[in-house]
Amino acid sequence: MSAEKKEESRRLCIEAAENGQRQPVQVIAGNYNLMPGICPWWDSMKQGRRAG
Repeated sequence: MSAEKKEESRRLCIEAAENGQRQPVQVIAGNYNLMPGICPWWDSMKQGRRAG
């Protein structure tokens, strides 16, 4: 991608974020793997204890 197109893409992303526009990530069941240990808080909540 050209430098001009990269800058335009960046500007559009920033503009969308400033306007509160978000789009959820689209995934198809089975084409991803969840990795344990990414979020210590969530992992501890799943185990029923507080993160320290």
